[in-house]
Amino acid sequence: MEHQISRYENLVVEVLTDLPTPSRIPKHPSRIEHIGLIFTLRRRRSHFEVSENGERRLIQQRETLKIPLCDNQFRAEIFNRDDDSLFHSLSCSFQNFKPEIDAEPVADALIERWIEIRDEANSRSSDRVFPMTVNLTIWHIVARYEIGVGSGGDGCGMVPACGGAVGKMLRRLEREDEVDGICVICLDELKNKKKKNGRFGLQMPCLHVFHGNCIEDWLKNSHYCPICRFEVPIQ
Repeated sequence: MEHQISRYENLVVEVLTDLPTPSRIPKHPSRIEHIGLIFTLRRRRSHFEVSENGERRLIQQRETLKIPLCDNQFRAEIFNRDDDSLFHSLSCSFQNFKPEIDAEPVADALIERWIEIRDEANSRSSDRVFPMTVNLTIWHIVARYEIGVGSGGDGCGMVPACGGAVGKMLRRLEREDEVDGICVICLDELKNKKKKNGRFGLQMPCLHVFHGNCIEDWLKNSHYCPICRFEVPIQ
């Protein structure tokens, strides 16, 4: 039995809001003009073992305490899917934390949350500035995969797949409803990542689905499917 070690980082975004209760609603609500953001940061490190059939087992996990990261205040009007201003502003705020903190998923989470509560917040607010607390967790994942080498024991489990074969054999999944479950390589939900390069994921001929970047990187080291050991032609 051979093993392959992979290391990944995921950014977990948690947006907290505090809407006034009915008893605290002012008689004359103020229309919200700005949104105040309070960011915190913590780190989590998890070690997993992943068996040949894709089952994962948590071996060790450590987490740091939350620390203040930064405070910002932006115009409410830029919390809009058609406006890139929030993304660019957050990119500047997180400049010292690149590439660990990607501003894109943070901006997406904030915009989605604001759209959900905007009408209710405007009808209940007594202030023109609406506060949000944003907890960011940088999740460092170390995964140790079991990779069978076949009954012959020829040690070919770590041979890269042929690049041309990868391009021809992997099917692009371009609709969100085509992906479900987790990507066993990075251990994140398949639907947690936005559509990139015109796809939500890649499907191998054995029908197992992974994040596109994850399986492409994997096949540069091993020509086996991480779950069922389906073989992609080698160099």
